[in-house]
Amino acid sequence: MSKKKKIIIIVVVALLLILIGGAVATYYYFINRINYETADDIEMAPTDLATGSNVVEVPKLENDSNIINILLIGEEAMVGGEDVQTDRRGRSDCNIVLTINRKEKTAKLISFLRDTLVQIPGYRNNKLNAAYEMGGGPLVQDVLQLNYKIVTDGYIRVKFSDFKKVIDALGGVDINLTASEAKYLNDTNYISKKKFRTMKEGMNHMNGNQALGYCRIRRGKNYEAVLTEDGQANDWGRTTRQRNVLKAIFKKYKDKSLTELIPIANEVMPLATTNMDHDQLIALLGVVIDLDIEELETLTVPLATEYSRYNDGRVNAALQVDFAKMQEKISDFMNNVTEATPSPSPTATAK
Repeated sequence: MSKKKKIIIIVVVALLLILIGGAVATYYYFINRINYETADDIEMAPTDLATGSNVVEVPKLENDSNIINILLIGEEAMVGGEDVQTDRRGRSDCNIVLTINRKEKTAKLISFLRDTLVQIPGYRNNKLNAAYEMGGGPLVQDVLQLNYKIVTDGYIRVKFSDFKKVIDALGGVDINLTASEAKYLNDTNYISKKKFRTMKEGMNHMNGNQALGYCRIRRGKNYEAVLTEDGQANDWGRTTRQRNVLKAIFKKYKDKSLTELIPIANEVMPLATTNMDHDQLIALLGVVIDLDIEELETLTVPLATEYSRYNDGRVNAALQVDFAKMQEKISDFMNNVTEATPSPSPTATAK
């Protein structure tokens, strides 16, 4: 059986950043192009808890008044192994929180690894990416609040099948590849169109199909390492690649004029869905503009030294973590108490 195509789609951040630099009237026009949904629009999967089971409750928490957290969701909705549009809700292989500190004037990204074992309100414990399949964005928000004590003010999601459109609308992105990454992309079907399997070690200008394949890289066919420039493998390597894509998109956006951005935003915004209302988005954009963002700091939770493997016959190869430590690490990162430093990936042969 072939591996399911996976991706961490970080480009949803660009849906916010791409609007910076125009008049308020322009914001209103493009914000109206985005898709809106509420909790009432989302069909919940039947509970898998046994009758009489204790249902865990989500704690009531509030953010510091200076903190804004937006959940960015990349949805994988696959049919027969192909990245096609479908009405079936998939899993969230991208679970990233954009955290904005208005006091410190910073914007940061916290990536939550999809295979982390979490408590899911109304359901049995499962991997983080299963929560979206069960209850959409609102349930993922509850899971982050329950397990990580992080309150999100709303979410924005983009489907796997729309990823290539976002990249192509920007005219492609420039990505630097290691020799092992280039070989892997040319030797596998991660780049689905054979004519685009032309990657080389060093800098590559990638279209949407190529960038999608790059973001999907996790590990080799026999669990061999496919390393990034900073020596990351497995899901940590994929997290590094998603950061590289974000930086490339951010740079591409910064180099474009407002005249160039308008048609791009017109094409990209309808690819996104949010549960934030019109006024929330306008307020959020105002905050982002005031920050004058130049760089985006990042943190992956957990780091490669902070988990153990969990298997119970139902949930396998999950990452079991100490959530109290994760909560402390996230709080420190959000409030600039400590600076996150990357750690080596576990060996690529670990299953």
